[in-house]
Formats: sequence, structure tokens, C-alpha cells
Amino acid sequence: MPLIGWIDTDTDAEQLAELWPDGGQLSPETYAQILTAAYEGCLAYAPSLDDAATVPEGWRTAQIMQASELWAATRRDGDVIGFSDTVAIRVRPLGATVKALIRPRSAVPRVG
Repeated sequence: MPLIGWIDTDTDAEQLAELWPDGGQLSPETYAQILTAAYEGCLAYAPSLDDAATVPEGWRTAQIMQASELWAATRRDGDVIGFSDTVAIRVRPLGATVKALIRPRSAVPRVG
């Protein structure tokens, strides 16, 4: 399971441990599922990227941060919209920090 979205779980293990400390305690299947869901959410928000282009570091960080947020959301109450056999299904949009990492605001010149 080395490559999940923009993250190589072997190469990026140290960054994963720093930004998502709880991730290391999960089963490999759940870990991959959360990272995949985070990637899909980030990818849907990200602007198009040429196949040959290098993925920006901020996007990789955003995927890890979103994975951490998704995992934290599984342990909170108040935003549950349904249940599967063992997991609560929650609404979890991308956070402002994750959005800013994927689409940083650029300075817009002011006239007048």
C-alpha cells in the first residue's frame, strides 16, 4: 500500500506520523480507507494538474491533514447523518486550512 493518492506511505511515513499521529494506530485497511477518502475530497477541490506536473507539497500536506480530520470526525457527535454496521457516517467538508493548501489565495491588484 505504498502510494495512496499523493502520499507514499513508506517515503512519507515521518510526515504522516507528525501530522496524523493517530493514523499509526489504525488497521492497514482503515488507514488506507481514510487516506483514500481524504485524497478524493482534496482531488475534487484541486484545480487540474498536468499528468507530467509535480504534485505541490501543499496538496500532499492537505491530504494528510484531511485524513486526520476525517478520522477525528469518526469520534465526534453532532454531525452524524447515518450509520453503517460499525461506523457513523458524518458530513465532513474540507476545512479552511486544507482548502488554502490546495488553492492558495493570490494577491489581486487593486485599482484606485
